[in-house]
Amino acid sequence: MRFLFACTFGMLSYLQAGVKESLRLHPPAPMLLPRKARVDVEISGYTIPKGAQVLINEWAIGRTGIWEDAHLFSPERFIGSEIDVKGRHIKLTPFGSGRRIYRITIGSEDVAFDVGIIDQLI
Repeated sequence: MRFLFACTFGMLSYLQAGVKESLRLHPPAPMLLPRKARVDVEISGYTIPKGAQVLINEWAIGRTGIWEDAHLFSPERFIGSEIDVKGRHIKLTPFGSGRRIYRITIGSEDVAFDVGIIDQLI
């Protein structure tokens, strides 16, 4: 029997791809935290005025045409891909992005892990 340690997760690329694919299809927060538009912007023919509250539907992003065969569970799509869960790529932002990225506090300790640490573990 072999034990897994946090330092060995980086070598398990298929496990990492499977977790990313799971987060794509089933994000922990289907609707990300609200944002406020800083400037007037037009997206897909719709004008979003400055100051408007914007909600990001992460669940819908994982099922759109930006993914080939979006309805299928296919971890292989992440093998050799630069896409991570740190919020740097719009295709996969299950924990949000920017300053409002989710933080996790473990127990009563004053320790918080950013998603960057989570990504190293998965």
